[in-house]
This record gives sequence, structure tokens and C-alpha cells, in this order.
Amino acid sequence: MDSLTRFTIVLTLIAHAALAQISRVEFDAQQRILVETLMTEAEDLAERGRIESARERWLEVVERLGKHPEAVEAQLRLAQTETDLFLALQRSESILTDHPQSPQAAHALALQGDIQFLLGDYESAGRIYDLYLRSFPQGEEINLALERLIISLIEVGRADDALRVWDRAAQVRPERVQDPDILMQRADAQIALGDHAAAAETLLDLIARFPNRGPITRAHLAAGLCLEAQSRWAEARDLYTALVHQWPSAPEADIARERLDAIERFARARDALDEPSKIR
Repeated sequence: MDSLTRFTIVLTLIAHAALAQISRVEFDAQQRILVETLMTEAEDLAERGRIESARERWLEVVERLGKHPEAVEAQLRLAQTETDLFLALQRSESILTDHPQSPQAAHALALQGDIQFLLGDYESAGRIYDLYLRSFPQGEEINLALERLIISLIEVGRADDALRVWDRAAQVRPERVQDPDILMQRADAQIALGDHAAAAETLLDLIARFPNRGPITRAHLAAGLCLEAQSRWAEARDLYTALVHQWPSAPEADIARERLDAIERFARARDALDEPSKIR
């Protein structure tokens, strides 16, 4: 083969490679435009409540791109809107396995915790939420993860660990635990440990700082019961009275009425015995 022929072959190969590269670039550009269009349509449909139609778009993106990084958001949205919880677990697990460094990984891990929590597997949920808090301290789901981690630990009989988690969070980022729902979980852990004095203090702080937010009616009832456990009858009665007057239709109000009747009966019984009442 002479030099000219060899040179011609090389040029031909280079030309074919260049054409292939151009075609690939054009294909990638077209593919990207299509994916962006599908994702935009999907989000618009989801906002309008047409979840199934949105899922069709997300699924098309995943089928077209497979494990490509640009398909991760679609995979996450499919997992978040999946009605089959076990399939949702599989989809979120694939994100964590194939794209552990992606921005969607934090959401996928939180979703796994949420699913286990909803399934009542508090042992698994607790492990996942703890991993989430340690791995993504700035994550968007941080408050819900902290709240549900505390609940999960209480549910499996680890109220002491629940309090340690709360204290750890308070030391690292104090603002994170300044939330009425998380304060309520702290009180629940204290109650589970039988520390009614500490629980009452937590609940009264919650009521004072968040008078119309979060689990306010449950806080009133729980605080009243904790005060009763310490024989602080007058304070308990004041809380029950406030609960009945401010939220008369709340489920907790019915129990508060029963406790008010019980305290009143106790007061009358003491009067009948000619003993000084500690209530009146």
C-alpha cells in the first residue's frame, strides 16, 4: 500500500469519526431538548393534579435515558408519586446505588425512611433517618427526619436514645429543635421514661412559645396529665379549662372535660372528709 492510499484511508476514518461525533452531539442536543420538554410537561401536569399523566412523562424519560444522570430527577419523581410503597423503595434504592453523589440522593434516602415509617417498621425507619441526619445535615427534610427519628426510637422502646438525639441536634443546630412538633416529641420521650416533671416543663414551654401552632391541643392535655401525676391539681385544672374554652371541638377537649370532672369529684371527696383541699 503506497503512502497516498494509506493517507486517504486515514482521512476517511477521521471523516467518519468526525461525522459520528457530530451526529452524537446533535442526538444528545435533541435528546436533551426532548427530556427538558417532558420534564416541564410532567411538572405542569403534577401541579394541576394530573399525577398519572405526569408519571407517563417521567417514565418516558427514564426509559429513554436509563441510568443516565439526567434521568435521576425523573426516577425520583416516580418514586415520590408511586402508590406501591415497595416499588417506591426499589426506585429510591436505585438512585442511591447508581447515583449516590447526586442532589437527588438525599431526597431518595429521606423517602426510604418515610416509607418504612408509614409501613410501621420503626427499627428500619430509625436507622435510615439517623443516616440521613448524619449524611445530609443541611437536607431539606431535616426537621421531618428528626421528628420521625425521635418517634421511631420511642416506638421501639428507646426513649432514652430519642432524648439523646434531641440533645445532639440542639447542640449542633439549636434552631432545628425550636419547632412545636419536635418539642412535642421531646415531651413524649420524657413521658415514656416516666419523667413527668421534665415533660411538663417542655410542654409548658411549648404552650407559652407557640400558643396557636402545631400540636397545641395535645400539648395542653399532655401537660395537664403530667401535672396531675405530680399532684399539681390546680395547674392541671387551669390547662384543661383553657383547652375546653379555646378548642371545644378538639378530640382532646373531651378528655379534658373528663379530667375536670375527676378533679372536681376528688375535691368534693376531700371536702367531705373535712380535709383542707389542695385544689380550691
